[in-house]
Amino acid sequence: MDTLQSLPENFRLSASFSIKDSGMLLKMNIAGFLLLILFGWLFMAAASILRPEDAATFLVVQWTGVEGLWSVAIVLVLIFATIVLHEAIHGLGFMLLAKARPIFAFRGVYAYAAAPGYYIPRNPYLVIALAPLVVISLAGVVLMAFVHPVWIAPLVLVCVVNSSGAVGDLWVAWLLLRHPAEALAQDRGDEIEIYAPAGHGLSNDSY
Repeated sequence: MDTLQSLPENFRLSASFSIKDSGMLLKMNIAGFLLLILFGWLFMAAASILRPEDAATFLVVQWTGVEGLWSVAIVLVLIFATIVLHEAIHGLGFMLLAKARPIFAFRGVYAYAAAPGYYIPRNPYLVIALAPLVVISLAGVVLMAFVHPVWIAPLVLVCVVNSSGAVGDLWVAWLLLRHPAEALAQDRGDEIEIYAPAGHGLSNDSY
């Protein structure tokens, strides 16, 4: 099934996910913090395995004086750049896989790429949702094996920020996998709706 700009008559809303809801946003922040710990451990372990000769020094960062200010500035720039890259990959996925025109927005505590008005089949949307997590993580781990030691810590930071920030993408992927392949997703950025053919016996779950 191709991406559609109108919902087929026999499709009904089956599930929705909204981060406009303060309760949902709190759950995502808690889940994101847990993922931050998990992925922090995983990527630091990967860096230590790939570069055992540098493991004792690549996470040593100067946090005092002028060098400390530079460290803070670099961390903030890397976090912002990671968010932009993450959403750019989503946007590219919308264009290439769904033939949809994406929009981008920043809402203070979160950013998003979206394709409102387009109904995207489940499998292409799964790829779009998970692409930033997979692409940035794999690229980061590969680069860890080759870059100068001074770049290992920034790469770990980028991978951890990107992976923990993918909590919403993982949540939506879990919802989509509960639906048949012919299900359609509409992404408005801060709200995602999943539609399925009538008669599949799926409940209308809101998150």
